[in-house]
Amino acid sequence: MGKIYSTQTDLTIVLNTGKNLSNISSALIEALTPQKFLRTFTAVVIDASKGIIQYAVTNENDFKEVGEWTVWAKIIDNSGLVSIGEASKFLVNKKGE
Repeated sequence: MGKIYSTQTDLTIVLNTGKNLSNISSALIEALTPQKFLRTFTAVVIDASKGIIQYAVTNENDFKEVGEWTVWAKIIDNSGLVSIGEASKFLVNKKGE
């Protein structure tokens, strides 16, 4: 992945859950900001059998905060059971750096 910059909207977060997502009610990507605030983004299932979800950034405020972000999948199945994915980290850089 190339550098990610604050307020960038040409960005898609893709996560592989490793779980069959054929019978789910909700696919989310949760994120912990550098200041430790929890953000939640509604994801789209790209490949249900492989468990791949994505969130295409649409708002410049989504990843505005500079620093290290942590993201993970949160899947809720039709029975209400919640699965939490393994966390991944990436750096959001200040524009011009």
